[in-house]
Amino acid sequence: MKTSTNCTSRLVGWCLYSLFFFGFETFACEVSKRILSAGAYYNALSEHYEYFPSGSQILSERGAIPGGVLNAIVSCDQWTLSGEISQSIGTRDYTGMNSRGAPVSTISKIQSDASRLSIGWRFLEPAEIIADVVRDQILRDIISTPNAQGYPEYYDRSFIRIGGRWSIPTEYGLLTLAGLTSVSGYQTERVNLPGKDPVWLSFNEPEQWEVGVSFQRMLNATAFLKLEYRYVNTLIKQSRPSILTASGNPVGVVYQPKTLNIDQPLLLTVGVYF
Repeated sequence: MKTSTNCTSRLVGWCLYSLFFFGFETFACEVSKRILSAGAYYNALSEHYEYFPSGSQILSERGAIPGGVLNAIVSCDQWTLSGEISQSIGTRDYTGMNSRGAPVSTISKIQSDASRLSIGWRFLEPAEIIADVVRDQILRDIISTPNAQGYPEYYDRSFIRIGGRWSIPTEYGLLTLAGLTSVSGYQTERVNLPGKDPVWLSFNEPEQWEVGVSFQRMLNATAFLKLEYRYVNTLIKQSRPSILTASGNPVGVVYQPKTLNIDQPLLLTVGVYF
């Protein structure tokens, strides 16, 4: 995961750099403001559920995952471009069963490297249409127990989403409401089962929607403090079956069950206007 996520961070970092220092001026549009912010990214409740085809639950995971976030924004007339990088590492409590149906309680180590690039068009003073591309690369490492062997899984998922944003100035600061839903999704997964060769799984199109609220208060003429809450719902349908091998010899079939991820990150950032 490390090499791949570092590449993603460098790519998005370069996009942020380009947005911040060049922005719309490349297209002969005068930049009205530039914003750079950084701070804490705390996924206060990260949830992971898997289900049998019948709909009954196989396992559940819940936990809090801390991290950090970097944002850059440029605005020109009615248009806004923004980029975000976040990284987080933590654990979730795992409750499920082994292959014999016996209960299993352990933890999953979670490492996430996420990025998003978005564009917004303000068609009315308080309202904005937005579209973004998000990518999340996740390493999920289930820890072994005396009656069950753990194993790592690596997810690489991305979405194209559309939605809207509504900003409301108040006497205390700027209140913003936002919502997005995916119009296109993609996911691959690599599984390293104990004693087996690594296998890649492919999926039908996953779905994601997000709602959020933020409050921004100016600290002085150029600096601000911002608190943001997001609720992100990601549904991944059961994967297509893949041949499972050991030392190159077929030994069975493997698939990823239907999965629901719910994330509720809190972002507390300090930023400056340029």
